[in-house]
Amino acid sequence: LYWHSEKRRCNSAHVCNKRIRTEAQGLRLLTFFSDEWYDRPLTIRSHVMRILRLSPKLVDAAECDIIELTDSQREAFFDASHLEGDSAASMCFALCNDNSIVAALSLQQLDNAELQIVRYAYANDTDVVSALSKLIDHVRHTIAAKGQQLSVHIDMRYDDGREFEACAFSLVDESGPRFWWVRGTHDKRISHE
Repeated sequence: LYWHSEKRRCNSAHVCNKRIRTEAQGLRLLTFFSDEWYDRPLTIRSHVMRILRLSPKLVDAAECDIIELTDSQREAFFDASHLEGDSAASMCFALCNDNSIVAALSLQQLDNAELQIVRYAYANDTDVVSALSKLIDHVRHTIAAKGQQLSVHIDMRYDDGREFEACAFSLVDESGPRFWWVRGTHDKRISHE
């Protein structure tokens, strides 16, 4: 975190610009902060292995059942498997295979017309073929009668949005980089949200 602090005078768009330059060369850049590495090394390793198609466990979504998670199940799953941990949600659906949750998607009601995906993750060391597609289809079927729209914000530091594009999402806008405060030794971020 020190290298991205005001003490180092790092431009707030530095990581964004670096990603754009990398993509222009046909490469993909993944960016993680030091506190993420210290707090969630298994989640980061699992994410990288999934991108490289080297996950130890591969499951087909067709072999999974969709279940709705309770708040405590959702919290436990995302705290263990999402880089940012859990987030408040109105509802959460998961794919279950052999009595284990292998992927989950949580949503927050923004208003009567919009439901936002606030978390999506795979279980650590697991990849699930067509997981997002199956979960999104289920959500769209669930909300179809209400005429609601689905939206998602993606952290481009470690996700490129391709999975969502494959599920008929389109890029509407790119927001500026998020920011955090740090306390003391710069080893822990404090969200402004």
